[in-house]
Amino acid sequence: MMAFNSLHYIFLFLPIVALVNYFAWKLHPQISRFFIVAASIWFYCELAQDGVLWLVISCLITYGAYLISNRCNCRRLIYGAAIVINIAMLCFFKYNYILSWDSESLNAGALMAPIAISFFVFQQVSFLVDAYKRKFEHVIFLDYVYYVTFFPKMVSGPITRYDRLMVGSAAPVDSSKLISGLILLSIGLYKKIVLSSIFATVANAGYAAEAPLKLVESWITSLSYTMQIYYDFSGYSDMAIGSALILGVSLPANFNSPYKAVNIRDFWNRWHISLSTWLRDYVYIPLGGSRHGYPRTLANLLITFAISGAWHGATINFILWGVLHGVATGINVTWAKLGYTMPRIAGFLVTFLFINASWVPFRAESFDKVVSVYKGMLGLNGMSELTMWPAALLQETVNKFDVYKELIAWNMTSASTMIVLAAALLMAFIAKNSNEIACHEYPDRSVKYSSVILCSVLFVISVICLFGGGGSVSFIYSNF
Repeated sequence: MMAFNSLHYIFLFLPIVALVNYFAWKLHPQISRFFIVAASIWFYCELAQDGVLWLVISCLITYGAYLISNRCNCRRLIYGAAIVINIAMLCFFKYNYILSWDSESLNAGALMAPIAISFFVFQQVSFLVDAYKRKFEHVIFLDYVYYVTFFPKMVSGPITRYDRLMVGSAAPVDSSKLISGLILLSIGLYKKIVLSSIFATVANAGYAAEAPLKLVESWITSLSYTMQIYYDFSGYSDMAIGSALILGVSLPANFNSPYKAVNIRDFWNRWHISLSTWLRDYVYIPLGGSRHGYPRTLANLLITFAISGAWHGATINFILWGVLHGVATGINVTWAKLGYTMPRIAGFLVTFLFINASWVPFRAESFDKVVSVYKGMLGLNGMSELTMWPAALLQETVNKFDVYKELIAWNMTSASTMIVLAAALLMAFIAKNSNEIACHEYPDRSVKYSSVILCSVLFVISVICLFGGGGSVSFIYSNF
């Protein structure tokens, strides 16, 4: 499969596309754009296969509405109808099982949601709303298709606005973009192949356990998934933005050290930034935002976050995740409205503990599992012992090699898991993020030689792991 974390993408597809695009731009920018569209459609066909039909239908409806609206006086009706059709398509594929009482009668293959439908539908809505507001004029079909299909952001974002992508595509690749792009690509690949994979092993084991998890096991499982989803999704975003920079296109940053947040609103200014700003501009503000009093503000926040949860999936767990964030944001707004303050370190701890707890329903496969993990985190399932060093290590008659294997095994209570988890948490809390290292969106800074050397080492390690079969699992957000 042509995924970012595949050898085919890293050593064949991206280098060839970047090289051809470089010379195509020298001939004419529109030739470059046409080539990128062709490469992007081929890329999506490799991933989605039959799903490309629904992308084509969505594009024809959206661009058709744009053309027709420019020739008649019922712009509001036409744009509204196109938005409704796109959202209806998303809802049908996301929630089709609700339409049938007999789930076994559904043809799962025929109704399987096309890859990236959540992302390209949101981009279509963004295009339609911004076109209605006349934020841009005279969009030719090639530019529109380029905006929707641009392969670095196609599958899992960043969810980009039309005018932002056009501005980011206005100049060809240069040495600065190329270096920043390669650094981001290397960091993102390492996050996915090495870091995310390590924590996925532990988190998957914990959430798959049939017996209720005890105190230590529950916390290690929840924290492992907290690290897994961060390194997985931010790794994808790094690779997407890095791939775009290698092509000469600047995409907006999608992560900004979210686990350094000191309150829940700060977190959403740092996590999946393109989604949070999309929800703010196209859901929260149209609902009235904070313009109609305190109760209405809280209701708008709750609706917005519930939609965020439903966008990820229709199960009760995703809705619960969204509602939890809506309630937490409402509490944060109320706290500020009452004039209360909190020490920065206390805000950081409360926020991170909430974020860690909120990922439980996001990951758990059933509501019962959510309850079980929460009970374990509170110690209601028992207080499991934590043995950092096996007692067998002190016995001379025991094969020490077997003991050392136990020490470095990836499980919920092994010494190696504890050490790596602690190091990963520390890195997420205090280290520079990938955008800072690559100087992406920091025009007044230049990349350090030490960063280039470090990222080269990370890239080599990642490639070695890829050749060994590591990191072959798809990105978490490719399921949305």
